[in-house]
Amino acid sequence: MDAKRKIMITTFGGEGKKMAMASNMPDFAEVAEVKGGKLTYKSVPGKEILGYLCKGMQATNSEMVVTFYYTTQAKVSFAEMFQSGKSGGMPDVFKGFFKPNEKPLTLEVIYNDLKKNKTTTMKCIALEPNIFTFNKSDYKFM
Repeated sequence: MDAKRKIMITTFGGEGKKMAMASNMPDFAEVAEVKGGKLTYKSVPGKEILGYLCKGMQATNSEMVVTFYYTTQAKVSFAEMFQSGKSGGMPDVFKGFFKPNEKPLTLEVIYNDLKKNKTTTMKCIALEPNIFTFNKSDYKFM
């Protein structure tokens, strides 16, 4: 993510083929408006993930229930994503959950599709320092 240029680079590939795709960083100012109607948010009990104390937050509407577990104890964060939008900061809906300058990192998301009665879980399984150099010339861009 490059918050100054407001772009994200997604890389993927295998078997020696490196692909990449550049896209504009989304504006999260309208994050409360999604399919199924406006989301309502509430705190839920936290839990420990990878040794980090995580707080819980749940977003609900007529089509889904999404539970997030996030920590502010990690040395990294995706908070810069929110700086790219028109509002230049955290969406208003999150202001009751995060303190100013707090840098949350989501470690688990549980998505319950109420229409299809399906649950998808994404969970961080490791958080380790890794030096990575991105060489644009190594990738074929889509």
